[in-house]
Amino acid sequence: KISRGGEKVKGKERTEKRYILKMAGAAAITFAPDAHEMGYYEGLFVTADVGRQGAIGGKEAVEFLSKSKLPVELLKNIWTVSDQNPKSNSLDRRKFFIAVRLIQLFQN
Repeated sequence: KISRGGEKVKGKERTEKRYILKMAGAAAITFAPDAHEMGYYEGLFVTADVGRQGAIGGKEAVEFLSKSKLPVELLKNIWTVSDQNPKSNSLDRRKFFIAVRLIQLFQN
């Protein structure tokens, strides 16, 4: 469930300027870019993975994901939802792709 405070906005519920992402039960969110999108997502990951570690830590994530201009509270929730199975306090490619897709959904 994705909500934004109290009112409903395109299937999203709004409550007090707070953005909340809730996972239904323990279900994991999965996403894989289509073949024609993969180059775009890979390019974003390479750009964000400044340290070339194969995963993006908190500092790199803040620097890169804040370019989306989404509220910090929402970005924190996107990080939490994306960093699952297993939780590692970093985003590998698969988790990063999920985070980017969630950001895209909120931007549209």
